[in-house]
Amino acid sequence: MNSKNKIYTLEKISDDVFKGNHPNYVFAGDLRRGSYYEEPTVGERFHFGTAMDRLHNHLNTSIVLEVLGEGSFKTKNSTYKLIEIL
Repeated sequence: MNSKNKIYTLEKISDDVFKGNHPNYVFAGDLRRGSYYEEPTVGERFHFGTAMDRLHNHLNTSIVLEVLGEGSFKTKNSTYKLIEIL
């Protein structure tokens, strides 16, 4: 995946730890639209959002544990999927 000049939807597929009571109010099924600069990388947080709205629409995941393929990855707390839309 290369996000330069592309827009993605980031979908939270599952909440694997908090069972629907996430302290940051990011729940399974939530969608975010934006881009990223670095691929999901094991051992690092994944940063996703828009350059224009880093305060409100920016998301930092917990540490990435596994890259599952086809845009999906598992973090310490959740599972996400990147979907290219533009």
